[in-house]
Amino acid sequence: MTIARCFVALDLGDEALAAAADAQALLDGDVVRKSAPESMHLTLKFLGQVDVDEVARKVWDEVVPLAVGPLALGVGRVEGFPALDRAHVVVLECGGADARVAELAARADHAACRLGVPREARPFRPHVT
Repeated sequence: MTIARCFVALDLGDEALAAAADAQALLDGDVVRKSAPESMHLTLKFLGQVDVDEVARKVWDEVVPLAVGPLALGVGRVEGFPALDRAHVVVLECGGADARVAELAARADHAACRLGVPREARPFRPHVT
């Protein structure tokens, strides 16, 4: 059994990675710890501390068949979780994201719930972290 902090996410294409890196470059490096571009992703569902074999892979197996072809993302604004003025995580919101992104997030949430991960109480906000 392997317990890890997991989430379901989509890898970003080169154009999206470049936009995220450009947005990150605007942040003060003395205040914000910046991420390496290869670790940036679009989060669909945070799973928390879970058994990778029991939960994460089963959720992923249900979501992967739905991800067909490239998905369009619009660049939104820099935001923070839980809020920008007390952010623990700075994210780049994706305005105008393809409707399939929300569908993938809903499917990931549903699959995770069936495996014992609590449903997400907040509405889905497509974002890059």
